[in-house]
Amino acid sequence: TTCFLTVINPNGFNDFKRIEGIPPATNAEVTAISTYSGAEDVTPIFPSIICDTFNNLNIIDVYSIGLTHIDYKPFLGCPKVTAISFSHNLIKSISENAFVNLSGLSSLSLERNSFTTLPENLFANQRNLSQLWLADNTFEHIPTNLFRPLTNLKDLSLEGTNITTMNSKWFAGNKKLDRLILDNNRIILTPSSFLELENLTTLRLRKNQINSIPVGTFDRLFNLKELDLSWNNFTELKDNFLPNLEHLSELELSACDNNQIEQLPIDVFASNSMLQTIYLSQNRLTTLYRNRFGDLTNLRVLVLSDNGMVGLDRAIIADAVNLDTLGFQR
Repeated sequence: TTCFLTVINPNGFNDFKRIEGIPPATNAEVTAISTYSGAEDVTPIFPSIICDTFNNLNIIDVYSIGLTHIDYKPFLGCPKVTAISFSHNLIKSISENAFVNLSGLSSLSLERNSFTTLPENLFANQRNLSQLWLADNTFEHIPTNLFRPLTNLKDLSLEGTNITTMNSKWFAGNKKLDRLILDNNRIILTPSSFLELENLTTLRLRKNQINSIPVGTFDRLFNLKELDLSWNNFTELKDNFLPNLEHLSELELSACDNNQIEQLPIDVFASNSMLQTIYLSQNRLTTLYRNRFGDLTNLRVLVLSDNGMVGLDRAIIADAVNLDTLGFQR
């Protein structure tokens, strides 16, 4: 049963004695709490009375109501919570003990807040957390051991978080991490950027102003299947552009006024024989020579739209024997 609340608490009081209104069921039957994102909803804190009243909560979704701080008290009364979303608020600080009572927490969203850092021990008791979204916070510092306790983390979003350098120790404890989103940062790639991510299958790096990939950057990503490098600043791709990514099946290199790739070297995909989908739209590929796709026997989708090509030699496409979708719009 879901209970919809309106929270009007502009002064941030936390001494409420009861919640008014008639719920659709008994308090014990309420398992999800969601707030309306209307003009009336405003509170800088999450009142403890909510968890004290609804002890069997599994889901807390508090969207855009002006939260500025999360302390350690709000969740003491509802230890069964498995999913929390505090996205689109104004949170600047959070107690390192905020989630200490929530050992079953599996999904957490703190997207679109005002964090500049997080306590290093914030996730000390979150062994079951598998999804973590921290996108659109302007971090100035991410502690080295912040993610280390998250041994079951599978999905992490750090999109738009002001990252310029990847700390190779951030993910030392995250052997199950499967999907990492790093879009819209200013990351300077190095050979040590992704050393601890052997099981990663999806990596998104769009909008990072990347113009080259240093040798060794992706060498430890043995299981990577999807790589998004669109909206960067590539002007050329070198032979064997992505060495060691033998399981890569989808590659996104579209431009949208950023990438300006003019040619494809003959061996550009020499190590990527498992590729099934390649996006190269909105670059400057005015001419495409033969033998660029001949070794890609698994290629099914090739998108070359908006490159300024006046035509395409059928022989080029004939090299990709299993191609069934070609995007070619001028």
